[in-house]
Amino acid sequence: MNYLQSIAKDDIISEGWGDLFEPGSVKSKRTPNALTSTAFFYYDAVLMKEIALALGKKDDQQNMLS
Repeated sequence: MNYLQSIAKDDIISEGWGDLFEPGSVKSKRTPNALTSTAFFYYDAVLMKEIALALGKKDDQQNMLS
């Protein structure tokens, strides 16, 4: 999460692979990288918050999705 937060600008991550590639393509032509990368960033934060809750780490839980 620290790495993802460090590359995010205004909570948007523009780096990444994007969506599924078409055969023979090296880059997605349909979905912007920022959309899929930021969606996974959010999902990772949700999972980390749930893990922190399960482990009783209230400080870590409060730092996610704040």
